Amino acid sequence: MDARARVPPPRTLRGYLMLGLAFVTCPCHLPILAVLLAGTAAGAYLKNNLTLTGIALTAAFVTSLLLGLRWIGLEDKSPKK
Repeated sequence: MDARARVPPPRTLRGYLMLGLAFVTCPCHLPILAVLLAGTAAGAYLKNNLTLTGIALTAAFVTSLLLGLRWIGLEDKSPKK
């Protein structure tokens, strides 16, 4: 058996970075971000625009999660019907 046949697919750095971005932009972390950014201009914007920020973070989370999973090779490979 060829040794190269047993090597798992490469997991790229950009995939892991994108999953890290997904973790940071997860909407459930919005209260943590509000506390960490308190006293800054970004914190003031976040406080005044929670709904808009939540929608933007949700979009960024979903996009980065899907791209990260695709780039590290964990996307769903089941046959489509």
